[in-house]
Amino acid sequence: MGSNNIIMVESYSDLLDMKKEIKQNNFVSFDLEGNGLHRYPEKVCLLQFATDKNIYLVDPIIINDITPLGEIFIDSSIQKIIHASGYDIRCLDRDWGFKIKNIFDTSIAASFTGSNRLGLNSILNEHLFLNLSENKTFQKADWTNRPLNKNLIKYASQDVIYLKTLRDSLIKKLENLGRLDWVIEECKILELIRYECKDEENAYLSIKGSGILDVRGITVLSFLYKFREIEARKRDRPPFKIISDRKLLELSQNWQKEKNKLYKMDLNEDGFYFRLYKAFEEGLNSKLKIRPKVDKKIIKISHDDQIHMRERFDHLKTWRIKISKKLNLAPSIIWPLASLNRLAKKSHQLELELSNISIKNWQKEMFSKDLDKFLTSLINI
Repeated sequence: MGSNNIIMVESYSDLLDMKKEIKQNNFVSFDLEGNGLHRYPEKVCLLQFATDKNIYLVDPIIINDITPLGEIFIDSSIQKIIHASGYDIRCLDRDWGFKIKNIFDTSIAASFTGSNRLGLNSILNEHLFLNLSENKTFQKADWTNRPLNKNLIKYASQDVIYLKTLRDSLIKKLENLGRLDWVIEECKILELIRYECKDEENAYLSIKGSGILDVRGITVLSFLYKFREIEARKRDRPPFKIISDRKLLELSQNWQKEKNKLYKMDLNEDGFYFRLYKAFEEGLNSKLKIRPKVDKKIIKISHDDQIHMRERFDHLKTWRIKISKKLNLAPSIIWPLASLNRLAKKSHQLELELSNISIKNWQKEMFSKDLDKFLTSLINI
């Protein structure tokens, strides 16, 4: 795995020694492992750091206080090299309130060189010609368990050891393409990512397909969702391993039939199905829950205008695809689809759209003039 030493950081003093060494560098490669596939609520179980000399595996399960790491993450003089950083950033914010400055995301960088497959192993293969074994068992491991075996330690180390070399290779390619500034802007935006706590009161409404339920079905769903949440926390298992979203919806949609099925069972008062039955009863006997009203500004559009809007939208998507092929970039990188949808409305002005937060400065500089000309060509549609 190269000349890097693997150092297990399992005490507060070890952590301070690691921090001191990392602070002497202008970069650190980083990754983390969580237990969301096995435990609930999810938490971070391992943090991996790599410098030119060492790989550090920090164990937050053993170390009670890892707040000194916050100094590394917030230090803008140290670049944090991370692959597909969104999940990591949210986890750090959720578990410790850590904020990160100066991120280089190798997934974003690779996408701006024209890479289509953005998994770490695929990118390492494409850009560094490394063929690493991809073991799904390790990806789906329960990182809560201790001690970590040699295979998991190797897997965790492998996630960070090549990131600096990968970054250097990607930077050279981006400089040759004149796109490094684009990636720097995209990575700067990552600093704004925060973990968003779910709305516990209305979380059941996020179940896909819940819109088809009547008011009684929605009420039942709210109590079944609450039941699942309690069971998940009690068992320390993810909610989807208690009852899937699809099954929750099915139970709520056919509540009378499903309740009768449970009623006919010989239920143990201490058992899972008895508690499920009680959740049904609560949902059926409680006051009906009314869906929260979402204030939407309804704009009436004539049938002819809708046809013209769809036609303009199709033309705008064609414009985006043409540029994406020319630059060998994914269409989603060129311009946000939601923005094109807004621009398809004849009354929508480009100047207003350019002030939207979803439009990056590099996109404005590269494409706004061309887009303005293209929109003018659609004026008679």
